[in-house]
Amino acid sequence: MKKSFYKDYWDKNLVNWTNQYINLTRKNEENFRTNFFVNFLYKIIIYNLERKATKNRLKIVQKFLEEHKSIKKVLNDIGAGNGFVTKKFIKKFKIINYIDFSKEAINSLKKIKGSKKIYYIDMIKQQMPRSDLAICVGVAPYIEKKFQIKFLNNIVSNTKIALIHYLDKNNFFNFVRIIIPTLNVRKVNVYSKDFLDNYYKKRKFILKKRIYFGTGFCDIISKYNIKI
Repeated sequence: MKKSFYKDYWDKNLVNWTNQYINLTRKNEENFRTNFFVNFLYKIIIYNLERKATKNRLKIVQKFLEEHKSIKKVLNDIGAGNGFVTKKFIKKFKIINYIDFSKEAINSLKKIKGSKKIYYIDMIKQQMPRSDLAICVGVAPYIEKKFQIKFLNNIVSNTKIALIHYLDKNNFFNFVRIIIPTLNVRKVNVYSKDFLDNYYKKRKFILKKRIYFGTGFCDIISKYNIKI
């Protein structure tokens, strides 16, 4: 992970991103360096599309959590941000492990009341805590290709069931922003479905469901012989 870029980006934009996408406000508050044309393009077109995709993603994740909630289970919220996805479930799990590498996120997570632990770690270099269930949304796109296997290993080695969000390598819009770096303002990375399918098989995980939305998809995976 390019700590110098990604960490700086999220430390500056965590609160603004939440306001922009989760609350679906119209004001462009995101702070990234780019030219006037790209800013204009994002403001009039891309933000509206991303708002819809993010809202759909939130519904997918919350449905997953509702279906798997249990006061006997430990949940890993990987790349938790300010905890907006899982804080409403904090009384429905034994404990929620909030995991992030942004100081801004950690400061926000400390305000959540309930049975929780907070981990300020680099998810490539440091091991995640053990869990029964894990969600990882809005994180994998910010993992460089050379670190993707290490990152995925850290997730699947420490949980039984996971929902992970990816950007699709075969999506046209992702293809465009990857080949035109000026448009890739957040320096996102994409994933091949064949790569993921082979990876799950090698790690003895089953792909239970692949849910497409926006320019990516969410995979729900589980270890062999685990009921979900």
